[in-house]
Amino acid sequence: MRMTRPREITESFRLDRVLKSSRSGIVFRATELATGRGAAIKLIVPSCPTDLHICREQFLEAMDTWRELSPPAFPTLFDSGFTPDGSAFMVMEFLEGTPFEALVGIEPARVLRLTLGCIESLSRLAERGVFHGNITPQNLLARSLGTEELPLVLGFGTAAFRVFMGELTGAVLASDALEYAAPELVDPHAGLARANARSDMFSLAAVLSRMLQAKVATSPEQRVSVLFSPNVSQALPGSGALGNLLVRLLDPAPECRPATWTEVTDELAQLVPPEAAAPTTATQTAPEAPSGTVSLSLSELPPFPPAPAESSLPSAPPAPPVEHSGSTQPMETVPDEEVAAPQPPSPVGLADESPPPEVGPPELGAVETTQPLLVESAASDEAPAPYEAERTMAVPIHRLT
Repeated sequence: MRMTRPREITESFRLDRVLKSSRSGIVFRATELATGRGAAIKLIVPSCPTDLHICREQFLEAMDTWRELSPPAFPTLFDSGFTPDGSAFMVMEFLEGTPFEALVGIEPARVLRLTLGCIESLSRLAERGVFHGNITPQNLLARSLGTEELPLVLGFGTAAFRVFMGELTGAVLASDALEYAAPELVDPHAGLARANARSDMFSLAAVLSRMLQAKVATSPEQRVSVLFSPNVSQALPGSGALGNLLVRLLDPAPECRPATWTEVTDELAQLVPPEAAAPTTATQTAPEAPSGTVSLSLSELPPFPPAPAESSLPSAPPAPPVEHSGSTQPMETVPDEEVAAPQPPSPVGLADESPPPEVGPPELGAVETTQPLLVESAASDEAPAPYEAERTMAVPIHRLT
């Protein structure tokens, strides 16, 4: 037998408050003095002092397996041991969740997924010959991790520190554990009995039936019947196969239950309906324009041609000065009829004195622009008053109908 030095819990931890208290033990919310890390400490009182050495060996084996395997649905184990008065203690990660008891009546598919998560951890322990023995709706919780919902298995270690003799079981187990315990663990004629994989199967099946609100009955001939409500039957297409599985798991005779957790997992996994795909958001698109039409906005119109720059003709250079000499020269005369009457100079670009063409009203949708054109006279030294000429350009715009 391994020897471990008894330790006082308060040497390393400060006990903050009581989380749960029952006839089998007390659970504290505590803080580690050295690191300030929060933890949960479970203190299990001895039930049968005469068999204390058996209980200690079972407990140490269970703690070693827990620490080595770290089952995914179990909290992390920090420390374990015994106190000077012979009680066993466990220091574990403090996690919070919702007990299965508070989730009775939720979607059946959700119940099955949580149950499969519990089985995964229980099967790992069973492969090493270690079993839970204290499965109840209060010791199974659901917790949220991001977008996932994961199971949390508590209550482990209590059964390992017990010797299940029929006449003593009622004194060492809590009342809620008795309701879900396998018959062979509470039968006064069963003699010495320990928790095993098949007793854990019975307890988990009883919790599953409670979650699904199924009616379970056992006849005097020890035949089990399971009846689901219409809502559960409609939500689970394989409710008939699930009922048959529960009948086998809840059989009073342990040998009639499945031999391994693998059998239970294979059958239960086929009954879980697939998760519904997330709905896709429809993308609204603008309606296409009817064929044969052209959509044109004012911002898409071609730019107007630039207005011509103001033109200014240079004036004629001044005539050179006439030098007068003392001598006179006769002037050549021209007949009157050959001399043409002087004509006034015409403005550049407006030699045609015909009236400008009439400009009618612009067409519907036309854009009219007016830009002044400044023209100077070429024969006058003084700048005449500016002459404004209008240039009209119509740009047709197709109207959408």
